[in-house]
Amino acid sequence: MSLKEILTTWNEAIIRFESGRYEEAVEKFRQITDPSAKILFNIGVTYLTGAVASYDQALKWFSDAITKDPYLAVAHFQRGCTYLKLKRYREAETDFRSTLDKMRGSNLIDYRQLGLPIKLYTSQVLMNLAVTLQSQSDSQGACECVQKASRLVKDPQHERTIIAALSSLPTPNLSMLELPVKESVFRPSKSLVANLQKKDFLGQAKVVSSISPHDKFVGFEGARKCHSNPASPNPSRKSDHLSVDNIKAMKGSLTPPPPTRAAPNPSRNSNHISVKDIKAMKLSLTPPPPTRRVPNPSCKSDYHSVDNIKAMKESTPPPPTRPPPNPPSTSDHHSVNSDKAMKESIPPPPSRPPPALPPDANKDFNSKYLKTSSGLNGHIRSSSDERSRPIPPRCAPPVLKNETVSVKRDKPPRPPPPVLKRRV
Repeated sequence: MSLKEILTTWNEAIIRFESGRYEEAVEKFRQITDPSAKILFNIGVTYLTGAVASYDQALKWFSDAITKDPYLAVAHFQRGCTYLKLKRYREAETDFRSTLDKMRGSNLIDYRQLGLPIKLYTSQVLMNLAVTLQSQSDSQGACECVQKASRLVKDPQHERTIIAALSSLPTPNLSMLELPVKESVFRPSKSLVANLQKKDFLGQAKVVSSISPHDKFVGFEGARKCHSNPASPNPSRKSDHLSVDNIKAMKGSLTPPPPTRAAPNPSRNSNHISVKDIKAMKLSLTPPPPTRRVPNPSCKSDYHSVDNIKAMKESTPPPPTRPPPNPPSTSDHHSVNSDKAMKESIPPPPSRPPPALPPDANKDFNSKYLKTSSGLNGHIRSSSDERSRPIPPRCAPPVLKNETVSVKRDKPPRPPPPVLKRRV
């Protein structure tokens, strides 16, 4: 069964349920093959809502819904309420406790997102469990359930019942809290139901123009081809059937003849223009080339002679000359004479005689600080014009017995370092 068929049948069953035709609603629900837990739950609620409630059938369908979906807490709750009405307290207690387990500690479960317009409260389940325990002579367990329900109550309608039960402790006056049966049915989504209806977006096609004037067919051409057999045309319908020759004749009658070029008429000389006439027309239409104007000597106003031009040049005023620069002021400019006068007015520096040195200062300076070099014949050459004096011969060092004397020899001078050329 397709999804469209399931949604259509489901929606029809809900319509019958809301109108009070419960037997027809059950039949529609049963037409759905492989029903979900929601459909099975709806069948059980339909059996409870009838004029004569069938509790056995309701228990059967609630059990099938729990088998299909063990976590459907509302199915456990409805089956527990059914057991409680049949005074089967042990089974009712089991279903109410399993309902609390499936709620997983939450205060309520909102089934409106799944299409069921109800809310299942924990306080509601606890009150029904208290009724079951009280029926089994367990007043202490019933009082504990009532106290828990008073702390978790959310619905103001349940609050009145719970307050009345608290006021009658230790033997509370309890009553079962049920769900509104006529509302506790799963409904399909409205958006899905709205899309089930067919919508004609294109509308019915109409023929605007046809080749044959006798063609009165309205609709698509493909539909006519499907209904007619092209292999065996109907000879009686000659007006609708067009042969190839008829189509060619129609095409020939509709297409205009090709345009023909009109031949020139020699008799009509007024309309015919020869090549010579065209050249003559071109020559007559072209303007003459521009000619240079020759000066008229009689017209003195337009013609200027050389003398007139010279006279005009002389009569023109000379161009404005630039004035010479102003002479510099004496305050900013100093002449050469004034500079000489300023130099002469400056006093000369004081003349001080050089300090006199002692007579032996030159000798001591030459002997101590001037560099000497050995010359020929062992004489000393100095930078001064002093008289050279002989160098005393070197005395050989004394040789001692049983001792070795190290004599320092003069090392040859080192060669100059090589000159490195730098690459450019």
